[in-house]
Amino acid sequence: MAIIKTGMKRPNKSNLFDNIDLSISNHKISSAMELMQKLSINSFPVDLKIILQNYNIELENTSFDNDDISGMLIKNNEKYKVVVNQNHSQTRKNFTIAHELGHYFLHKDLKDKFEDRIFFRGAVSDNLEFQANIFAGELLMPEAEFKKQIQSGINTIEELAAYFDVSTLALRVRAKQLNLSGHGL
Repeated sequence: MAIIKTGMKRPNKSNLFDNIDLSISNHKISSAMELMQKLSINSFPVDLKIILQNYNIELENTSFDNDDISGMLIKNNEKYKVVVNQNHSQTRKNFTIAHELGHYFLHKDLKDKFEDRIFFRGAVSDNLEFQANIFAGELLMPEAEFKKQIQSGINTIEELAAYFDVSTLALRVRAKQLNLSGHGL
């Protein structure tokens, strides 16, 4: 039953929804940590297929004419597909998939195709590529887990890389981002 009172102010239509978050159902992921929390990911190495399945993103392994191409994110008819170079090592593929997921969550509204060359070769000049690399590093090697593993006694780059299922190069770059040193970092 509604109670009607006199003297109530009529709501202004222009600010009727100012205090209501209407984006909850269409919530955009803005960081790897946010994605991990949303999907309750807390085991390592991160199972990237779970993320792909949850967001209905197809995964395809293929040979590229140019072996410098690591992968792509392609939008076709509102469906997304991550394509990775089948000739690359599994650790490189893992980083490539995580990188393409970075494009999906951070940049998918900007263009329909991202083609990515081998990562970590020289400076990344494109800001979108830099952001996707950071996302991938944070997804595969979260800071808290990285430090926890070092504190638990893992004391070589190779052991840490194996734990996260990434290349030693990717691990070194992530350690540098976290301002960590020692153990050959």
